Amino acid sequence: MELSTYFRISASGTGQFERTLIVAEEGSYVSYLEGCTAPSYDDNQLHAAVVEISAAKDAEVKYSTVQNWQPSQVREPSANVEHEASTSKIGEDQLFYFQQRGIEAADAVGAIISGFCAQVFRELPSEFGDEVNQLMSLKLEGSVG
Repeated sequence: MELSTYFRISASGTGQFERTLIVAEEGSYVSYLEGCTAPSYDDNQLHAAVVEISAAKDAEVKYSTVQNWQPSQVREPSANVEHEASTSKIGEDQLFYFQQRGIEAADAVGAIISGFCAQVFRELPSEFGDEVNQLMSLKLEGSVG
């Protein structure tokens, strides 16, 4: 079974509270994609969530989350948890390369990040992909310099 949800905090000074329960019966397969995003505001935002997963014998659960703010925590020693990306600071030489071709620093950062994330963005359902592109432009605004 393939499932997906999307949660977004869209105003500053607000909070979001959610609870997700996934129950996989014996021998079943569940794939769950959750998107949780919020633009960066100067004011605090609160996201309080609980995800509970119960997998019966020989059940397989694939839980994926697309977030722009917090790491996952798993308290089950038999769980197999993977993180599929690594990041690093954008190098001065990369920015220099773009700027020597007349591209402003903020546009260069956006191009580098979009290129790094392009394959992942193509795999997302369209509603997630559109939101990610909007959030990227908000997140990058004023981030260079």
